[in-house]
Amino acid sequence: MKRAGRLAVAKAAKVPDAHWGANDWRKNFDDLVVDGKHPQAFPSTYPMDLLGRIRVKLTAEDGDLVAYGFGGQRIAVPHKSIGSVVTLNEFRLGVSDHPLENALLVLDRDEKILLRADGAWDTYGEVARVCKAAKLPSPRHTATSGLVEHQPVGSTHQLHDPGVPRYLKAPGYQRLRVHPRGQLLRGLAVLLVYLVALGVGVVPGALLMALLPEWFGAVRILLALIVIVLGGAGGIWAGAAILHAWTDALRWAGASWLAKAPAPPNRFFSRRPERASAWRSAADIGLAALFAMLVAWGPGVGIAALAHGFQQTANLISGALCTLVLPPLGLYLLYRWRRRRWQPTGDFANDLTA
Repeated sequence: MKRAGRLAVAKAAKVPDAHWGANDWRKNFDDLVVDGKHPQAFPSTYPMDLLGRIRVKLTAEDGDLVAYGFGGQRIAVPHKSIGSVVTLNEFRLGVSDHPLENALLVLDRDEKILLRADGAWDTYGEVARVCKAAKLPSPRHTATSGLVEHQPVGSTHQLHDPGVPRYLKAPGYQRLRVHPRGQLLRGLAVLLVYLVALGVGVVPGALLMALLPEWFGAVRILLALIVIVLGGAGGIWAGAAILHAWTDALRWAGASWLAKAPAPPNRFFSRRPERASAWRSAADIGLAALFAMLVAWGPGVGIAALAHGFQQTANLISGALCTLVLPPLGLYLLYRWRRRRWQPTGDFANDLTA
């Protein structure tokens, strides 16, 4: 028994991922693992549901081309009806002159569309392996030339690329659902959350401008603008935090429902360790804008106040205070710039030593 246990441990140690057993690895439970016997193709964005499961993919089953989409959609295209598989970065559908972008098209013998799957696909990698498994011709990628037809003077026709191919729908045309239902409503809800959070953050700045007395001078406007910008940034951050928490709660509820027991909350509500580069860029831009504003309200307002004598004492004092803030803020901006410049090198080194 001890020898059998040691052999089982040694066999499991050879599996590339420790959380998989040998049987799971052979059965290819992970969609993203390359399996030569059962190849699969996915859009470059890997559309997933709330539980992190990939719902959009293309595969070969029993010699037919099968596509899976959101909402349990399954589309099987018989092998005999397929003429070719193409991916395009731009194309036209039917009689419309409006170009559509990035799609995989399954065409019949007459070059009409049987199946349309939007998104960017790996034509000569994943899709090629799926076509080979289904015994179909190799897929091809069609890229537009980017050239635009010459428009005569006075013409009201829209400009379009003559190299953009046009396809018609075949009988039985189907479109793969690459996005979950209710995407428009979710987008509106997200926009509403951000607008409310942004409004709550901006209100204190507007109130500050109205409540400060006039003897504060021109610095009153500067303080109000700073509070508005900081409040707006804080509101956007709060909106993002609310959306992340709500999404994590939905994922936790879904996992708990599937498991018929409460899921470990730490796996869903743990703090995200990485800081988004977009926030760092926004902070750098905000600090640079603040530095420019202090230059205008510091030396600028101070010089203007001196030009009028010492009648505008408040402006002179506020200008001097803003000028005193400029050196430490400039040094901090320089520090952030140097750190940002060398940050990619540090991340690369950490990845190598991890």
